[in-house]
Amino acid sequence: MKKMIFILLMLLCTSFAFGQIHSWNSGEVKYKLGDRFTLAGNGELRLTGADLYYSHIHFDVDYKLSDHFTIGVSERESYLLDKGITEHKPMLNFKAKFGGLSNRARITWRIREGDNVLRFRNKTTVKVSHAFAAYELFIEEGKSGVYRSRYYIGTSVAKGLSVFLCRQVTEGEGIWIIGTAWGVEL
Repeated sequence: MKKMIFILLMLLCTSFAFGQIHSWNSGEVKYKLGDRFTLAGNGELRLTGADLYYSHIHFDVDYKLSDHFTIGVSERESYLLDKGITEHKPMLNFKAKFGGLSNRARITWRIREGDNVLRFRNKTTVKVSHAFAAYELFIEEGKSGVYRSRYYIGTSVAKGLSVFLCRQVTEGEGIWIIGTAWGVEL
């Protein structure tokens, strides 16, 4: 078993060094504003090898409709550093949660110089104990059908910290991602 873990770590390090696996790392802070409102802010960095190619800051205001349903608005500022593009993304979010099954539907208006489009994202997550699996699809104005999909598998490693493996496929081109996500609630 120790040899297998060592070989896996060596393969991952080699893949990171040659930019074959992407690294996505995000952090979030949430603050409850009473019984029904929540304010959250997060940031994310994405790298291939040692090259930072994407970052964003994101703010949410959510309103809890019931024990199972939430509606919210968001604003995300995305920086596609490798392309020199900044995107402003106001969003409308709908969330549902029933035990270990959750779903988030998001309508985004992608505002960038000369190319504003609407995007629909839908992510379904199943959690069992500390493990989770998720599927996310993207549909965008001007593109045919589901143009991007993501498959996630991960686990919580400590309170507020999880790690995941993701396969993203965009218009037939796939990448592998290893990521971390941490969050605190104030």
